[in-house]
Amino acid sequence: MDIEGAERDAVKGMSSLLSRNRKVKIVTEFNPPVINACGLKPEALPTMLLAHSFKLHNINEQEKKIEPVNIDELLQQYTAEKNNYTNLLCTR
Repeated sequence: MDIEGAERDAVKGMSSLLSRNRKVKIVTEFNPPVINACGLKPEALPTMLLAHSFKLHNINEQEKKIEPVNIDELLQQYTAEKNNYTNLLCTR
């Protein structure tokens, strides 16, 4: 999912689907600069995913690894100030 900062709204809109289907996996961009530009807080997306019982994994494209990540690590590593982003694999 890469919808330029509206990923949180998409997860919110699919809340019913996520509740009914425990096997769903999500790949989504986490891009704090774009999220901020939409008037949202970067922590809103991972917080909502965690509320739906997803485990967060950083897709490290440079090292070609998928690594578990917690919300604090995510918010420290990817910030609007650093102007960086990543992709997340979200599984249950």
